[in-house]
Amino acid sequence: MTVFSFFQMQKWSDIRWVATLVLITLIMILPGFFALPPVDRDETRFAQSTRQMVASNEYIDIPFQDGKRYKKPIGIYWLQAASVKAVGVLTGATENAPIWVYRLPSLFGIVASVLATFWLARAFLTPYGAGIAGLMLAVSVLPGYEARIAKTDAFLLFVVLLAQAVLARGWMGGDAPLSRGMRLVFWLALAAGVLIKGPIVLLVTGLTLALLLIVDRSFALIRQLKPLSGVLILLVVTLPWFIAIGFRSDGAFFAEAGLRDFLGKVVAVKESHGGPPGIYAALMTLTFWPASVFFIAAVPFILRNWNARPVLFALVWAVPSWLIFELTPTKLPHYVLPLYPALALGVGFAFQNVWTVRHLWQKIVLSLLFVLPGLLGTVALSGLIYLEGSFAPFVLVSAIGAVAAGYFAWRGFVAGTREPGRAVMLMALSAGLIYLATYQFAFPALRSLWVSNGLVAMLEKHPPVNGCPAPSVISLGYTEPSLAFLGPLDLRFETPDSAAAKLSEAPCRLIFLSDPAAPLLKERLQGAKIDLLPLETLNGMTLNGGKKVTIGLYAVREAGS
Repeated sequence: MTVFSFFQMQKWSDIRWVATLVLITLIMILPGFFALPPVDRDETRFAQSTRQMVASNEYIDIPFQDGKRYKKPIGIYWLQAASVKAVGVLTGATENAPIWVYRLPSLFGIVASVLATFWLARAFLTPYGAGIAGLMLAVSVLPGYEARIAKTDAFLLFVVLLAQAVLARGWMGGDAPLSRGMRLVFWLALAAGVLIKGPIVLLVTGLTLALLLIVDRSFALIRQLKPLSGVLILLVVTLPWFIAIGFRSDGAFFAEAGLRDFLGKVVAVKESHGGPPGIYAALMTLTFWPASVFFIAAVPFILRNWNARPVLFALVWAVPSWLIFELTPTKLPHYVLPLYPALALGVGFAFQNVWTVRHLWQKIVLSLLFVLPGLLGTVALSGLIYLEGSFAPFVLVSAIGAVAAGYFAWRGFVAGTREPGRAVMLMALSAGLIYLATYQFAFPALRSLWVSNGLVAMLEKHPPVNGCPAPSVISLGYTEPSLAFLGPLDLRFETPDSAAAKLSEAPCRLIFLSDPAAPLLKERLQGAKIDLLPLETLNGMTLNGGKKVTIGLYAVREAGS
C-alpha cells in the first residue's frame, strides 16, 4: 500500500465526496481571503455602495458617494448587507467592517457552486465522476479569484448551477414528474439570478432548456417545470424591487443598467474591454487551469462520445452561450464563468470512463500541469522584486513545490500508472501552493499597488491640525473607489471647482491631492484666505492600468494661522 492508496477515489461515497469537496475548496480559496486588500474597481464600488446602504438603512436605492450606482440589480447588495449585519452582531462593527466581510457571499457562492456541480453531475455520473467534476471547479483559477472578490459573479454561478441541476434531473427523469421542491428551486434560482445580474441566468438556462427540447423533440421537460406557476413565482420575487427602483429613480435605473450597461456592452466595446472572437477559448487555458489541462487532453474522448447524455447536456449548456459571449464586443474573463461547470462535467465523464493519453499533442498539453505553475511563480516573484525591491523566499519555495507536484501529476498521466486519484490530488496541491504564494504573500506585499491603503494609513498617522479635531476628508485627482471604502464614510471625490468651494467654506478639512491636480486647485484658490499645509506624500501605482501616481496629504488652515 502506497501513501496515495487513500486516493482510490472510485470507491468514495457521496458523503465522503461532499466533505472532501468542501475541504479542498476552502483550502483553495482561503489563502489571501482575509489578507488581500480591497481590489479596484468593481469590488470596492460594490462594497462601498453596500456600506452606504447599511449606514443609511436604505435598501432600495443603490448609492455611491453622492450619486447612484445603477449598473446591476440589488441582489448582491442585499447579500453583502446581510453579511455585514450578521458579522456586526458578533463583532459590533458594521460601518467599518473589513473587506473580507463583504466577500463572504462570494466565498459561500463558490463553495456552494462546487457542491452544486457535484449534485448536477450525479444526475449523469457515479460519485467518482461527479466528484472529479466538482474538483475541477474547486481548484481552478477563475472561481478561486471570484471567491476572493466582493461582487456578483460567484453567487451568480451558484444560482445558475441550481437551475441547470434541476434541468439535468428533469431531463434524465424522462416523463417522471419533478417534485414541487425541485420546481421551486428552479424558479427561485432564476429569480435570484435576475436580482443579482439581470438576464444572464435567463440566457444560459433558457438556451439550455430550448436545445434540450429540440434534442428530445418533446415538450415534456417544460411541462415538468410548470411554467405558468413558475413564471408567477419569478415575477412575485423580482417585480417588487424593480417597480420600487423604477419609481425611486424615475426610470434612471433602467436607462443606465438596461440600455447603457447591458445593451451597451452587447453592441460596442465598453471600458476598453474588447477582444476578437475566440479570446475566451484562449483565456480558458489560464482561467480554468489546472482543470483546463485535463479538459483539453480529454477533448477527443469527449467528442467521440458526443451523444452520451452527460456530454450532450454539457454541449447544449456551453456551446450556444459561449458563441454568444465570443461574438459580443465587450469581453471580460468572468462572463463565461457560468459555463465552466459544463467543461468540468465533460472532464468528470472522461475520468469515469478511464480515458487514456495516446497522442503526442495530449502529452504536450499535459505538460502545462507543471509549466504554468513555474511561470506563475516566476511572475509573482519578479513582480515583488521589480515593484518592491524585496525577495520573498516563501513565494519561491511555493512555486518550486507547485512545479514539483505538477510534474509528478504529469508523469502519472503520461506514464499511464492508472492512479488518477494521485494525479488529481497532486494537481490540487500544485494549484493550492500557487494560490497560497500569490494571494497570501505576493499580492498583499505589493505595497506600491495598494495606494488607498497607504493614504488611509497617512490619515491615521497625522494628528488633528490647527485645533481641528475631526476634519472631513476630500480627494482631488485620485478617485479610486478603494479610497472611498477604506476612508471615512463622508470622504468625497471632488472636482477642482467643488474642492475649492468646499475648502473655502469649511477650512476644517484634509485633502488628498494628486500632482496633476495641484496646479488646478491652486489656481482656483487664488484670493482665498486659506493655506494648504503639506503633511506627507505617497508614491505608488494604480492597480488598473499601472499608472504611476504621486499624492500628497494636506491640512487646510486659514491663511496666516
